[in-house]
Amino acid sequence: MENISVVLVAPQGPLNVGAVCRVMANFGAVDLRLVSPCADYRGADARRMALKAQPLLRSARRYDDLDAALADRHLSIGATARQGKYRDACLTPRQAAETVVKAGPEKRVALVLGREDSGLTRGEIDRCDTLVTVPTAPGYPSLNLAQAAGILLYELHLAGEQRSS
Repeated sequence: MENISVVLVAPQGPLNVGAVCRVMANFGAVDLRLVSPCADYRGADARRMALKAQPLLRSARRYDDLDAALADRHLSIGATARQGKYRDACLTPRQAAETVVKAGPEKRVALVLGREDSGLTRGEIDRCDTLVTVPTAPGYPSLNLAQAAGILLYELHLAGEQRSS
């Protein structure tokens, strides 16, 4: 998981930033990048949600734009729940994890997740090399930011363990 960066684009709530730190710690991810985060992204609410993952919160790097956050990454995977042409090109979380494992441990990968209320913009999606969507019930396709990160990190963790054995 050392080659994985979690990139949150314009996270709106410190609770979600803290919850993402916690789930990153659950699966061994250590590089959190925040693009234009909310003002209090390291505040009390974020620290409360992060619990023992507060070191990840403290070490999170802040970027002014997505291009800067992705500059040293070889592969960027954008998470989206969008319908239409994007959805048809999306990998499942398991397929995305397999893609990362096949790329090899020397490839630096970014998981890119968007705003809580509207996700990634079309321009941000276009900056990603590939897309991933979590299959959900059709009536409610949008996941909470930390839940989506957790599912993606779980699949990456599992794929990495399977490759090691």
